[in-house]
Amino acid sequence: MTSSRSHAPYPNAHWYVVTLVVITVIGFWRGYFAVLGAAVWSWHFHGITASLWIALCGLQSWSIATRRVALHRAFGKASLFLFPFFFASMVTIWHTMAAATSPSHPFYRFWGGPLGVTDGVATAAIGWLFVEGLRHRRQPQQHARFMLAIPLFLLPPALERVFSHYVPGLTMDGPQDFHFFRWDEHLSIAICIAVTLLLYRQAPRHGQAFLVAAGLMIAQGLGFETIGRSTAWLAIFVAFGSVPAPIVVLIGLAIGTAITWLGWTVPSRPAPSRPIATNV
Repeated sequence: MTSSRSHAPYPNAHWYVVTLVVITVIGFWRGYFAVLGAAVWSWHFHGITASLWIALCGLQSWSIATRRVALHRAFGKASLFLFPFFFASMVTIWHTMAAATSPSHPFYRFWGGPLGVTDGVATAAIGWLFVEGLRHRRQPQQHARFMLAIPLFLLPPALERVFSHYVPGLTMDGPQDFHFFRWDEHLSIAICIAVTLLLYRQAPRHGQAFLVAAGLMIAQGLGFETIGRSTAWLAIFVAFGSVPAPIVVLIGLAIGTAITWLGWTVPSRPAPSRPIATNV
């Protein structure tokens, strides 16, 4: 008898999404969940929309793995509404980081510029993956991989905080330990690259999403140490932080909406031409 989950490329992916939720809660517990009342609005905006996106990703995987096709499609339609807000929240967090980058900030004066590069690449990567996920929505192998690659870019910030809060030798208990952040960041990215390449190796024929994602993660690590430390980039990033926050939110929503429209309306490839049948 054929398994009820045999048609799903990743029938157990929702359990991996649950693992991501656990890592996220542990990583962000001290800095966000335990101090919700003190968190700035942009953290709440991103925390809510990213949490909903992760939950939606898990529910989509679970619904298709258990043959609840109608429910899977409903979750898919919900993603069209949620994505612009999720994308805008990432742009808003990027802006908050840029606004905090100054010589007077104890942490961001060292790491604001480098983090601006890694977060910028992650934001662009998530936008591209969603476009491709929508464009391949009728091709289950590719669609599943593009959509499941998105949460991989949410994993490094959570892992980095797990390392900086709980791992001996990598913890940051004050400004005297901020130099450890470089290693926390690179270790987090390296783990995600390894996971992504492993997923690609399982099915290279369908693994474009994971291969490109791994390349972009490598770009994050390299950009952290190169572009992120340049004077020119720092000036651009700090200037972005001076843009009024409402304008940034509107720009993020506009770009997120455009990404959704592009993914939904542009086909993955031209329809193949069919030869005209002839009678012999």
